[in-house]
Amino acid sequence: MIDLPPDPIPYVMIVEYEMNDLIALSCGDTSQNVSRADAGLYAEALDRFLEDPDNLARVDRSFYSSVLAPRRLEYDTERQKIYFGRWKLQCNAPDTLSWHMQPVASTEFTAYLGYDERNDTWHITDLRVMRMRR
Repeated sequence: MIDLPPDPIPYVMIVEYEMNDLIALSCGDTSQNVSRADAGLYAEALDRFLEDPDNLARVDRSFYSSVLAPRRLEYDTERQKIYFGRWKLQCNAPDTLSWHMQPVASTEFTAYLGYDERNDTWHITDLRVMRMRR
């Protein structure tokens, strides 16, 4: 009689689940793994930032409907992409993440993420609004 390890299939399923719960965002030649839980924290940071009228003051009112459009977190492991409404999470350099919105009327928005060790929270460190010439 052959001795098999106990419950080999559940073990394989657990490993597969852990691998599928990470999205490797491209950062040039390297990549940064983002878990579903982290993506949720980054999305909350963007929501908190956009709730503050002082932060929105840097955005032209004509773009409010795009910037503040209803946001739902989409975690697409198959295509290795994370969306939060019209915003897409991207890796700018190792350990530098931002939410980026595709250009709206030749204007693009990038909200950079930062970590506050004292409060153990993520927040937006800077919102860049860039107008492109046609």
